[in-house]
Amino acid sequence: MGNIVIKPIYDDVIRFFDGLALVEQNKKFGYIDTSGNVVIPIIYDSAINFEFARAIVTLDNRTFCINRYGEEIKK
Repeated sequence: MGNIVIKPIYDDVIRFFDGLALVEQNKKFGYIDTSGNVVIPIIYDSAINFEFARAIVTLDNRTFCINRYGEEIKK
């Protein structure tokens, strides 16, 4: 039997991309690192996996890109 790496507190965990995994909890989304620490808060209405150090998220009917620190990427 394998070891538990991520505590089973999430509704869903998507595989790791760029060192971060997309997680869902109570119909909100955020990101954890490979140690299972939440590194980007679980606040988004929708989100996709990180790719090329950025991800697309939706919060309060606004869609935008964030970086690995959860900061909005300005165009």
